[in-house]
Amino acid sequence: MYRRIEREQRRDNPKILFLGGLSQEKGTLEIFQIFEKLLKIIPDAKLLVAGYFDLTLKTRLNLKHYFPTEQYMIKVKNSLEKIKTSVIFLGPINNVPKVLQESDLLVFPATVGHFARPVIEAGFMSKPVIASNLNPLNELIENEKTGFLIHIKDQNRWVEKLAKLLKNKDFANSIGQNAYNYCSQKFSLEKQISDLDKIYSGLL
Repeated sequence: MYRRIEREQRRDNPKILFLGGLSQEKGTLEIFQIFEKLLKIIPDAKLLVAGYFDLTLKTRLNLKHYFPTEQYMIKVKNSLEKIKTSVIFLGPINNVPKVLQESDLLVFPATVGHFARPVIEAGFMSKPVIASNLNPLNELIENEKTGFLIHIKDQNRWVEKLAKLLKNKDFANSIGQNAYNYCSQKFSLEKQISDLDKIYSGLL
């Protein structure tokens, strides 16, 4: 798995990490569509897809073919066909920091809001993050400072920010440093212990 990433690194391809696998809630279709547009600006970009991904579809025409989940898989398959030479599938991974280290930035194009630990991990590794503008993601990122919060349907803005981060290393490093400082202050072990202590003290 990592040998393939290392080969891409030697060609210095810009790398975007998506940790959603195949998931409607995590925005697989949306990031494929966004990435297709980005390739028109940065043709050598690579999208690293981590997580379970299986597009096996039944060939028989039956009622299951019309279920939303199956229809979603068809859309993902069609979208992937247009970008497949620029997508690297990593499968399920155990070492997120390792893959983050080999990526330029993290995307979290969720269609449903949920807590995203990888956003914090990316911050601690000084990696910029672009995420959907949803709760509680907007509690993990200071928009325009430590990363970017963008409505998932505003794909052109996603492309704009991705291109700026990938083409301007100084800008990306600045956002990454801000993310590190933010996460160090808000999510450090010491901060969590202090917050828990305040909660327990308030209960006594």
